[in-house]
Amino acid sequence: VVLKVIQRIFEIHEITNVEYFQDSNKLLNFQKTFDVYLIDYVLEESTGEQIVRAIRLKNKNSIIIIISAIQNSKTISNILSSGADDYITKPFNMDIFMARIKANARIYFLIKELEEKNQRLKELMNSNN
Repeated sequence: VVLKVIQRIFEIHEITNVEYFQDSNKLLNFQKTFDVYLIDYVLEESTGEQIVRAIRLKNKNSIIIIISAIQNSKTISNILSSGADDYITKPFNMDIFMARIKANARIYFLIKELEEKNQRLKELMNSNN
């Protein structure tokens, strides 16, 4: 049900470059990495924490947002400590959901821009030596 809701939210906001997985093993074995991951905390074959750690090993800079109905502060703290960037509780409001995705995306793109500028600075320094 949540997957259908997210698909609908993305359609409304014309977000089309999306892959959907219902099997965490298929996600983890998929050759492509993504800039943003939305992951349900409760999965059949593993936990959201395990998936977060595995994604962080493959792509340390991606945005990982966990979605769950669990509102226990210790669980939320653990998932954020394991490497997730944000935690959205279900059921969620569409506007807040998109605002949080956009806020995380802004941070992601600022970090990418900073990394690119740092790389250019290093190249300039090396070319002057």
